[in-house]
Amino acid sequence: MLKQIPKHILATALVLHILVSNAAAQRTAPIIVGEQFIIYSDVLNEDRAILVTLPPGYEFTQQKFPVIYLLDGPAHLNHTTGTKDVLARSNRMPQAIIVGLANTNRTRDFTPSPGADRRLRNSGGADNFLEFINTELIPFIDKNYRTEPYRVLIGHSLGGLFAVHAMATQPDSFDAYIAISPRLQWADGEAVKQMSKFLDENPEYSGFLYVTMADEGGRMQSSFDSFIDLLKSKSPQTLQWDSQILPDEDHGSTVLRSTYHGLKTLFSDWQPTEVLASGDVEAIKKHFAAMTKKYKFQITPAERSINQLGYRFLQSGDTYKAIEIFKFNIEMHSESANVYDSLGEAYETDGKINSALHNYEKAVKQGQKINDPNTPIYQRNYKRVSIGRGDDA
Repeated sequence: MLKQIPKHILATALVLHILVSNAAAQRTAPIIVGEQFIIYSDVLNEDRAILVTLPPGYEFTQQKFPVIYLLDGPAHLNHTTGTKDVLARSNRMPQAIIVGLANTNRTRDFTPSPGADRRLRNSGGADNFLEFINTELIPFIDKNYRTEPYRVLIGHSLGGLFAVHAMATQPDSFDAYIAISPRLQWADGEAVKQMSKFLDENPEYSGFLYVTMADEGGRMQSSFDSFIDLLKSKSPQTLQWDSQILPDEDHGSTVLRSTYHGLKTLFSDWQPTEVLASGDVEAIKKHFAAMTKKYKFQITPAERSINQLGYRFLQSGDTYKAIEIFKFNIEMHSESANVYDSLGEAYETDGKINSALHNYEKAVKQGQKINDPNTPIYQRNYKRVSIGRGDDA
């Protein structure tokens, strides 16, 4: 049973320090990029450090988020968080919680069996480590954070080997696996053989696998080639998988690009450009219903995307369609203040002043409630329409 060391005692800020070279500059506040927790594991019989970064604005909503579990957390947390934020801001993927796992004995935890080299006598603990993740770490994260039931595992090198092993032996642990330059040659290609057996026994498996290889050569490359041949010959139609060779990257530098392309490929349908461009609200609803089924949690179109669509129709003079789309945005994002302001503008353009004033007022109240920085704009719109109608301002 997991013994949680009190959060308020051992939660420490991970701070991005900025070096100030200009003597006149003043440091005002640190930039907090995450938290660190120390938890005790009964399975591993040791303390483990866990690093957590949350989506921007997490504290201002009740929204739940998918979780990315990141092996070698301290080495990769910053660039993975940045990559996730860039893709999410571009509506290429959902925002997500990232959980980085710090190492105590990397070779022991990531390898599925003892290696041939006797110097690696502590290797072969992957199943034990996976049990820790499944029975202790994931429940801890789900208890303490607002999580959706969609989990991604990212691992590099031996961590990539662990990701492939986890998928082949306990595929339900995660919904998606990203294996970056995995050391599939370990124990004479044991993980490749495990995957072959798994694919034979699970002809309807519907997960996701993305695997990459840098300019490695030797047994690393040959094991990777065998693995890709296996996926080509045995993977079911329901398995979404892709691979990429990065000949201009080395074993260390491949992580950044692999993470970017892996996440982008995983969520390749997250930005439904053609469906949105149609302006067909029913088609948009149907598309996102299919995405909800695929990702196993409620998915709605991004507020910004729907808002831009509404303004496209408003600027073209089709106020009826604009109002329909802005109403749909309120249906999807009722916690936002901006959606009410946009509908208010559409009603104002259409000459429906009472409806415009009603929605501008709702924008002001919701903006104040959630501390929206654009609240002064909503207040000015409300005041302008009130004065124009002859109300006391």
